[in-house]
Amino acid sequence: DPTNDLKSRTLLAGESEWSPSEALTTSDGPAGQRLVPTPSGSLVAAWASYHGGNSIRLRTRAKNSSTWGPIVEVDQGNDNPR
Repeated sequence: DPTNDLKSRTLLAGESEWSPSEALTTSDGPAGQRLVPTPSGSLVAAWASYHGGNSIRLRTRAKNSSTWGPIVEVDQGNDNPR
């Protein structure tokens, strides 16, 4: 994918169809993309954005869901999502 977007598809327990592909990042110069499971079963997607200044952005998805929350900018001026 030439945009470097982080994309997601989900197959929930008991389902036979995958969810449609969804870009988690936007074409805003994402880098260092990480997808991290939490102990509670949710997922966090984090990445550095270089469009309009360095920042860390993330989206979360609850356990047993295929719906991702909105993009949240959590650390403007930083570009290391680790």
